[in-house]
Amino acid sequence: MKDKNKGFTLITILTTITFFVTVLLISIFLIKNTSLSRKISNSIYQHEAIYRFVVAYNFMCKTHPTNVLTFKTCSNGSRECKNGKIIAPGTTKISCSSKSANASNAASYFVMHFNETGYVNYYNKKNLKSLEENSSQCCSLNNSNPKKGKTHIYGDNKNNTITIITNVGNKFSKDIYLTNNIDWPGEGFK
Repeated sequence: MKDKNKGFTLITILTTITFFVTVLLISIFLIKNTSLSRKISNSIYQHEAIYRFVVAYNFMCKTHPTNVLTFKTCSNGSRECKNGKIIAPGTTKISCSSKSANASNAASYFVMHFNETGYVNYYNKKNLKSLEENSSQCCSLNNSNPKKGKTHIYGDNKNNTITIITNVGNKFSKDIYLTNNIDWPGEGFK
């Protein structure tokens, strides 16, 4: 009779371990898919917010060329300040009618503004060990397809456009790009 109890106990232990391992694997799968879905939806929402912001600034200048665009620029210790691109850290104001409001300059100010106001790359939000510099920042001044979670903003003075490209990715680890082009007046808004 003791042999039957030992066999029953071993089967019970193996069944219990199998059950817990199965529950653990299912939980990991669900958490991973939920996390990926959140990255995708946050990247889509952020792209739309960036697009709406640029369109709003464009509308402000088209309706009133005397308006002034306000951008948050580098903080004292950031790369933009260290490289001397910005003279005074904090905020920069550009008149809509100035030559500084051309597409290329405006795109560079938009990139700094979004990086300094809390927009992030949701795929690399906490990746501080990445080899890519500023991998957690949302935006770069670039005219190419970005990595997942990143937004590239590019100003083209020849065609007077600002292009916004975001790689939102998908659940199958493929690149999905959202692209918007905004007509931007050359040589100021008049």
